[in-house]
Amino acid sequence: MRWHVGTLRALELRYSLRTLVILLLLVTSLALWLQWGPEPWASGAVMKGHQDYVRSVAFSPDGSRIATASTDGTARVWDAASGMELAVMEGHGDRAGSYGDVYCVAFSPDGRRLVTGGLDFTVRVWDAVTGEQLALLAGHSDWINSVAFSANGSRVVTGSQDATCRIWDAATGRQIMVLKGHQDKVEQAEISSGGTRLVTSAQFEAPRLWRTTDGTCLAVLLEDGGPTTGRSGSFSPDSKHVVTGSDRARLWDAKTGGLIEKLKTAGNWEAIAWPPTGPRVVQREVAGVSVVDLKTGRQLTVLGDPEAGTCSSAISPDGRMVVTAGYDKLARVWVEPRPGMWQRLTLFVRPWLAALFGMLLLWSLWRDRRHFRDLAGAHGSTGGVGTRGP
Repeated sequence: MRWHVGTLRALELRYSLRTLVILLLLVTSLALWLQWGPEPWASGAVMKGHQDYVRSVAFSPDGSRIATASTDGTARVWDAASGMELAVMEGHGDRAGSYGDVYCVAFSPDGRRLVTGGLDFTVRVWDAVTGEQLALLAGHSDWINSVAFSANGSRVVTGSQDATCRIWDAATGRQIMVLKGHQDKVEQAEISSGGTRLVTSAQFEAPRLWRTTDGTCLAVLLEDGGPTTGRSGSFSPDSKHVVTGSDRARLWDAKTGGLIEKLKTAGNWEAIAWPPTGPRVVQREVAGVSVVDLKTGRQLTVLGDPEAGTCSSAISPDGRMVVTAGYDKLARVWVEPRPGMWQRLTLFVRPWLAALFGMLLLWSLWRDRRHFRDLAGAHGSTGGVGTRGP
């Protein structure tokens, strides 16, 4: 009879609608889980005072101050919260025929000193409070790209355009060691927390791992079949591992130089932090800089003013603040908002919702398959009756 066919079609429509609704809920929950990112980072203090563009920025170990280095020949220290200028360091370019551009800057582990490197081929150590010059480190034959203190503050390590890395006595300025091996400019150099290892990165070469006691190159961090360059290199806080950037970030054994793992983050980075939640890196982007979870490769946020142009950036030790600086002669602070109760709740609930709706979808498809099979059998057994008239 005709009413029987209509009933079957109504049942089929009901089951199809149920499955469709569950499918839509599943897609929505997955979209929220995967695409609903954290709140935008807030714009903080803006540091004004440099007369030319800012080449380098650095946070103090406690994150309360920011150091900047500029092509105006000065390095400056600022309050990270208010943007107030605290100290000015001048002195690069004081030799006849040399330029005063300051290219790189870093704080000592106790935050009391500052080290800068410049276009005049010199490295200088300063009192970070008074701005007084404490030591002059001379010996490089080209400009300085990278400066850093050792963990105990007694040594300074530098990387230069002259393709060498050098270790210095931070108090006297005496050159302790010259590390040679790179054929191109050394763009980054960092010493391990224990002071026994050093990692260097060059522009068109693989990073190298060194022993600081005698200057021996322990390993060239090069994977068979992998890229030959890696301009970013840093030690983990416990100095057991080295992480480098290239087409993909890679984790290496700091003792042997052996490759441990390929990470998901692509490209090089300008700064790295190791908060308890996991390492974060800052990478240069067309629209500014991005903060990326190093292990997962997930982009957390994009910061900066595209029109200003970003020359340099740094991230605070806790990973919650980033400072960007550019051709507009300014430095800007960005602060990650602390997640509220609702955001923490949704971060926990979203994956469980996706799992729940996924299970419901499977259950609904299983039910539909059974009902459609039963209905098809019933439809076939009454097919002749249902098409006749009364």
